[in-house]
Amino acid sequence: MLRILGVSRSGYNAFRKHTPSAGQMKREQRMAEIGTIYEESHKIYGAPKIAAKMRQKGDRVSERTVGKYMKEIGIRACYRKQISMASLQKADRTEACFLQGSRSHNNK
Repeated sequence: MLRILGVSRSGYNAFRKHTPSAGQMKREQRMAEIGTIYEESHKIYGAPKIAAKMRQKGDRVSERTVGKYMKEIGIRACYRKQISMASLQKADRTEACFLQGSRSHNNK
């Protein structure tokens, strides 16, 4: 079977005996925690807020590291669009024109 796969016997045995390092375990734990915090925030929080939450829990992690892990996991923050007063005023004008029965904003 190893010949068919093109793998040496020593390489296969090394793969079977491999145990994850402490760094790999810590990385997987952090990724799980990032996913949990992201889900708890209803998929809104980005790297800065997730990093702050992790720091509150006592984990020393940088914003950049959280961002890298989020990218690797495939999650992104949801940015809410702010409504400006200009767009509200424009919406009011549009509604007023509609109520008056005119098709154009410029008609007086």
